[in-house]
Amino acid sequence: MAAPTPPTRDRVVDAAMRLFGERGYAATSIADIESAAGLSPGSGSLYRHFASKEALLMEGVRRRVSEGAALRAALQNPPIEPVEPRVEYEAVVRAGLDRLDQDKDLSRMINKDLRQFPAALDLVRDDEIGAVHRAVASWLQARAPRPLDDRRAQALATAMVGAAANFWLLGDIFDEHPAGVTADELVDAIVSLIEAWLAGQTTLP
Repeated sequence: MAAPTPPTRDRVVDAAMRLFGERGYAATSIADIESAAGLSPGSGSLYRHFASKEALLMEGVRRRVSEGAALRAALQNPPIEPVEPRVEYEAVVRAGLDRLDQDKDLSRMINKDLRQFPAALDLVRDDEIGAVHRAVASWLQARAPRPLDDRRAQALATAMVGAAANFWLLGDIFDEHPAGVTADELVDAIVSLIEAWLAGQTTLP
């Protein structure tokens, strides 16, 4: 049985975000979005769902940001079944990379277009990037053998998230990381750093 067709409004949002990410906001016309969403291009039918192209952008950004809630929830809730620490660390790093890939249109727009739209940029900064950093910092604090102050936790979270984000961004630009590093190798390196840091915390006087 064929999957049900998404509602028109959802198709418009998905098509617009994909095109904004691939081409840029200015280079994407209303007719382009209508065509990609299965509407009659140039008919103006998009305006039955959104008052303007900018309103469509804001809705798309809000939706993409809300999709990050699953990753933040996973960081805030420990696994239901006990797992080896390294398995958990790997799962967290891979979830972060998966989120970047899932969110690739928005990630591309941050670098291309969002400075033109302060409200959208603030939403991404506070409710996506900032929220992920805070969630990772709390996750680290919960696993530290000694109390870890907020600033230190935020710095460590920035190192983790920044490494994953830089890896994804360069891979997206060049189709693979310029150093030839694979996702598996990056995950192993970040996990090893987490383990080394935790071991150092344990042996501190």
